[in-house]
Amino acid sequence: MRAILLTGTADGPELRVADRPEPHLGDHDLLIEVRAASVNRADLLQRAGSSRLDTQGGSLPVGLDAAGDVIAVGPGVTGFDVGDRVMSLTAGGHAERVAVDAGLAVKIPSTWTYAEGAASILGLA
Repeated sequence: MRAILLTGTADGPELRVADRPEPHLGDHDLLIEVRAASVNRADLLQRAGSSRLDTQGGSLPVGLDAAGDVIAVGPGVTGFDVGDRVMSLTAGGHAERVAVDAGLAVKIPSTWTYAEGAASILGLA
């Protein structure tokens, strides 16, 4: 699976696309196929160097907001089904797939696009 990572370098933080393991689906998680992700102030601050990355090559996934389709549901989750369109707060939303706590997810209104969901989640959570 591909994801965008913020990597610490001797010259400062750098964004790069990298292969990552598939996300692990916990008992209370949704697995989302990401269709849109937003860039917010926290993302910009990380990119500007405010996070504490190891400048010798440490990295972390970026993206705090994502929207997409539920492709798997943990056994302890109620109220969501495979195929639901959702938006969620997350860590690492700039990826092809992300596992999120179902308590942080909201169904996208039928009249909204994925981009509108990803850009709006902070106002709804």
